[in-house]
Order: sequence, then structure tokens, then C-alpha cells
Amino acid sequence: MAEISPDNFPLHKADQCVMCGLCLPYCPTYELYNTENESPRGRIALMRAVATDELPLTPQLEAHLDRCLVCRACEDVCPADVPYGELIDAARTIINSKSTPQYRHIPPETLQDNLSRLKRWRPLLSFYQRSGLQKAARTLRLPQMLGVQQLEQLIPELPVQHKWHEYYPAIKTQRGHVALFTGCTGKILDGNTLAAGIKALTHLGYSVTIPSGQGCCGIQHQHSG
Repeated sequence: MAEISPDNFPLHKADQCVMCGLCLPYCPTYELYNTENESPRGRIALMRAVATDELPLTPQLEAHLDRCLVCRACEDVCPADVPYGELIDAARTIINSKSTPQYRHIPPETLQDNLSRLKRWRPLLSFYQRSGLQKAARTLRLPQMLGVQQLEQLIPELPVQHKWHEYYPAIKTQRGHVALFTGCTGKILDGNTLAAGIKALTHLGYSVTIPSGQGCCGIQHQHSG
């Protein structure tokens, strides 16, 4: 990673925030925690302070920034057009230049290896979730007894396995064509959403192609700084 200094933080864009609070009802972490530091404007204040070295980087402050989902729902309702997504990405980059916890620097090959493992284990994990075994195991507190409770809770709920095609024709009159990016995890963890999107597009008159050879878009690395 190239050297990043606090001077690289776009302070002029952070200054666009007028602290009006219109974003608060749309922020999922603010709704959950109901504290200013878990809101977009609160995080902007923290980011500005860290970028200018007005506040020291503490685990508590870093946790507030880490909990942001980068859903950017705040941007849709912001009257000042504050580029919040750009700010949080820049701040996380600055944080990475000051502290380097191991989980932030996962090599791409490790992520790819984990995806390959998930593909291999998917049928077994899906059976575990859908057969009632997971519910029974949790009722009997087996994960706690085996010391794997946290790991077991991290297993995402896997959707039904879909058989993907390269091309989906439009229903009735064709209005256009869409190339669908599925992502490196989309087919595995979010197949139901992809299938619903394809169904909606084809019924609206759009043919859909799933291009082969798709790679990683890099969003996880970007959002981690």
C-alpha cells in the first residue's frame, strides 16, 4: 500500500456537511445504536478529526468507523450532496496507514481460497441449515460446547442453489439488453437476489447475459481502506 497521510483526506468535501441530520433516519447503524457517533454526520466529524490529527486513533473511534456499512443511503437524501462513501473510504485508508491490524490486510489469494472452500462446503452447509440440524444444534447448545459458537454464527444463510445460464431472453417484446455482474460472492451468498433481478428484468423486456470470466470488483479491499 502506498503511503497515505492525513493531508490526503478531502476535508473540503467533509466541510460540505452542514450537520442538518436529514440522513439520520436512513442510517441503519444510527437506527440500531441511536448515538451520534454511529450516524453519518457523527462519523464525518470523527473522520475530520482523525484526518487532521485533532483526535488520536483509539479502538473505540475506529470501531465507530468500522461499523459503517457503506450503504450510502445517506447520500440519497443529503441536500448538500456530501460524498460520504468517498469520505469513509479515504478515512479507512488513513487509518490503515496509522494502524495495521492483521484482519485489514488479507491477501487477495486468501480471499479467493476462502471462496473456493465455501463453494466446496456449500452443499453440506446448506443441508445443515435447511434440514433442521442447525436449529437442533443451537437448541442443544452444541456450538458452545464445542467452542465454535462464534464461527457457527458467522455462517451466512445460504440461498437455494441456482443453475445459472449464460443468456436469459426477454419476455414478450424486447426493450433492451443487460449484462449482469454477479460478483465473486453473489452466486454463492446472494443467489436469490440475482435470480429475482433476472426475473424482473426479463419480464420488463430486457434480455440478460451473465458474462463468463468475471473477477473480483475489489470493493471489499476498497471499503477496508
